[in-house]
Amino acid sequence: MGTELLRTLATNFGSNTAMAAKAMREVYKRDPGGFAPAVAEVLRTGENLPGAQYLLAILLGESDWLQAFCDPAKYSLDQSLELVRRARKLDPATDVKLVKMLNAVKCGVEEESRFASRVLEVLERSPDPSTALPALRQLRQCSNEFVRSKAALLIGRITHNPQWADQGETETDPRVQANAVESLWGLKTPAAREAFFAAATKEHHRIAANGIVGLYRMGDELSIPFLFHLSDAEKPLSRAAAAWAMGFLEDPRFLPRLSRLMSDPDEVTRKGAYKSVAKVRRKMTELRAAGQLRVQLRDVECRSEKHRVRLLVTRDEVLLKGLDVRRFIVWSGPDVVEEISVSLHSGAVPFYEITYEGPPSPTNLVKVQVYAPEGVGEDTGFEMSFN
Repeated sequence: MGTELLRTLATNFGSNTAMAAKAMREVYKRDPGGFAPAVAEVLRTGENLPGAQYLLAILLGESDWLQAFCDPAKYSLDQSLELVRRARKLDPATDVKLVKMLNAVKCGVEEESRFASRVLEVLERSPDPSTALPALRQLRQCSNEFVRSKAALLIGRITHNPQWADQGETETDPRVQANAVESLWGLKTPAAREAFFAAATKEHHRIAANGIVGLYRMGDELSIPFLFHLSDAEKPLSRAAAAWAMGFLEDPRFLPRLSRLMSDPDEVTRKGAYKSVAKVRRKMTELRAAGQLRVQLRDVECRSEKHRVRLLVTRDEVLLKGLDVRRFIVWSGPDVVEEISVSLHSGAVPFYEITYEGPPSPTNLVKVQVYAPEGVGEDTGFEMSFN
């Protein structure tokens, strides 16, 4: 097929529309089978050619044009997305056709599975991905675990149903179960918390890590000790999952633990820790660039093993409200406190209160760091012990 000829005709379409349109139709008649890949190649460059829409209009009459656009052997995901986006402008039924195409995929061989996965990725970014639900439910029976996990991820993102995270005995592949948990990230309902908590306590590393990430993203204070615990697991895959999650969350409190994991006996864990350290440090640089916060410790008390820190966090002399446990890092001497609770107390002078349990600071010093989108700050105080 003359790809360059079609590109030339599309480029010169405005100077002689009738002649160029006729030539395009003639090219199509000579080789209908090769027309779709050639047009896709012309459109793939992203050039806004005058005759691009006419080429696409001819192509939409072909039965396999959409299959050509979603072929992962020919196009990257970004290219497929751009081609389908153009098609939607001329054919509102494009997403319906994508669903029908999914229904016809058997996933019997690897090539079909890769194709189904690409179509799923395209549908996920559709303006209305709910049209794909019938086909997605059918793909849950696909023999390919990768395709099933993709379908599980998209179904959960569409339905926002926390019960979806519990695949029960219907699904034995942990990747599918982990993706079902991931699909709920961002939900902050009690039911979602219950689903994330259940996942965080699972034995499989991917399911547990995804459950912990879900808890963290909703501001649940248990997510932090859960993740520290996962990083101490005997299984290398669990430690590797913890290293990944720490980098994904970009929380500076995890840097000391990641530094330790960089010397882990497991190579996968070591490599993951290196990558995560780089991500956390980039995030810290970004937050520092946002500005300086003023952190003032008012009281630092220790009664037996119960600790209480009261403090103010201000910017431009205005109290910064809305900070949750994810924004505070407490150091007891040289060590990060892994489990803390944070609350904002109202009154004439509102203040934050941090509580935790553990032995007194070995140096009598307690440092609180704040990393927030509004900026960063820290303060250090002497811990006063009371019987």
